[in-house]
Amino acid sequence: MAPIRLAQEVIDSIIDYLHGDVKSLSNCALVSRSWTPRAQHNIFAEVTLPFRSDGIPTARFTRIQGIVQQHPEIALMPRRVCIVASEEAADRVIIGLDSFAPQWDASYASSAVRLFPNIRQVAVMDLACQSLPDLAESIVAAIPAVVALSFDSVHFSDAHPEPVWTPPQNPVTLTVNEAVEHRPASLRKLTIRNLQARHGVAQCESFALAESLARRGELSSLVSLELLSGPGVTQTWLPFLPSIGRQLQHCAIAINDVVRDNVGFYRNLTIEHLREKIIEFYNALLACPNLRSLGIKYDGVPSYAEGLADAYEDPAITPQISPFFLQALSTLLSRAEVPFPELETLAFDIFSTVEGLALCGDAWTALRDILCARERYPRFRHLRVELEEMGSGYGPWRELKAVRSRNADARAGLLRAQLRMFEESGITVSVATRDSQYWMM
Repeated sequence: MAPIRLAQEVIDSIIDYLHGDVKSLSNCALVSRSWTPRAQHNIFAEVTLPFRSDGIPTARFTRIQGIVQQHPEIALMPRRVCIVASEEAADRVIIGLDSFAPQWDASYASSAVRLFPNIRQVAVMDLACQSLPDLAESIVAAIPAVVALSFDSVHFSDAHPEPVWTPPQNPVTLTVNEAVEHRPASLRKLTIRNLQARHGVAQCESFALAESLARRGELSSLVSLELLSGPGVTQTWLPFLPSIGRQLQHCAIAINDVVRDNVGFYRNLTIEHLREKIIEFYNALLACPNLRSLGIKYDGVPSYAEGLADAYEDPAITPQISPFFLQALSTLLSRAEVPFPELETLAFDIFSTVEGLALCGDAWTALRDILCARERYPRFRHLRVELEEMGSGYGPWRELKAVRSRNADARAGLLRAQLRMFEESGITVSVATRDSQYWMM
């Protein structure tokens, strides 16, 4: 029997299923010359460029540069580049929030991404940075067609005294700076996550980034905005939502603990002020009527601020959370004029415990009743809840026996049981849990 010859399109589709499995793709590249191009395409679709925390290139980065110079065709393959801090001990530079002088500036990012002219997505992770807007501008200028930008765990030096960000009195209009060379805007997704700086520094950098992108005209094409670096950063983008809200299809925000003064450990945060800010953030979303997915990152710690001070001295105190963040969302979604008629997915990232979430049973039920009213939200089909369980990692409740004694599967089972009413109403529910990785943020 003659051997069966598959069409090249079929072979390419099979190889595509191995995307992310570099070892298997490398083996495929050695099978046949007809397999090599597609295997290489998948191997180099995403490239990680490691730097030292202070910006000095690592030996691995230098090797990547050498490969690109020897094989120019490889430089055209990557579509996503991650600029990260090296995990090698010899490359790590110890830095802290109190005092350090970061050496990593915008020129490093510009030279790194220029190695790969066809990339569309750039992520910067865990690096010390002098200026967030300068970093973003250097990437946008170097890659004309960048579609997605992500900044995760970027560090900033502290200013002494700490800067104070003052919200503008009126919404910010998108005024393009004519002095800047412009091209059609391509940026569609922006993610800001876990900025490592004191409250005022993070706010000033975030607002400066928004202003910079607005001057370049980049915000006019944005359809996805994720602000997952604390409510202070979320607040800096509220003045821009009236101008960009109608084009957004996805938005994720961090809520809670926004205070005018930099109050450590939430000791002066009152329940009344907390709830005012949650309502303010939710109401700001009314400027985004075309949302198809909405994400809420909620820090459950300050919801019981009255007993928080004692909890630092007595880890036996059981943490609880207030269901107000769910109740306020239900109030928003039940307005007479449906705020998000195209809503399909609602996602929560919650910092609490399974026991704390159990206090929200009635609030979950009320939310289910609103979202499952098909005449109001006919497209809603998906609920995602991820729980970062305090007490499982660091923090004053790390000795809670009920938390320490259960594994991730047990936590997920308890969480899914609390959300069963959504599944009974035909909603697809996805749950996930993770250990707490930080001290009280």
